[in-house]
Amino acid sequence: GIELKRELVAGDLKDPKAAALPVIAALCGMAVPAVVYTVTATVGGGSLSGWAVPTATDIAFALAVLAVIGTSLPSALRAFLLTLAVVDDLFAILI
Repeated sequence: GIELKRELVAGDLKDPKAAALPVIAALCGMAVPAVVYTVTATVGGGSLSGWAVPTATDIAFALAVLAVIGTSLPSALRAFLLTLAVVDDLFAILI
């Protein structure tokens, strides 16, 4: 959270256009798995009540990349992954 705030205030994401890309990516990263789940459940006759579960799966990947590669990532990519992770979490909480 603190790193993301720094990026938004004085870092690579201080330009709203630069910050929009990870936000859009997070929203698409949530929408696509939900749609795939819904289609699969509808075709297979499953329950639609679990559609929100796969929306938070990309966050695990983003955090794993940050943990493994860490500081060797370019600052723009690091800021992108941090923003993706935080926005994904925020929208997952809202769901």
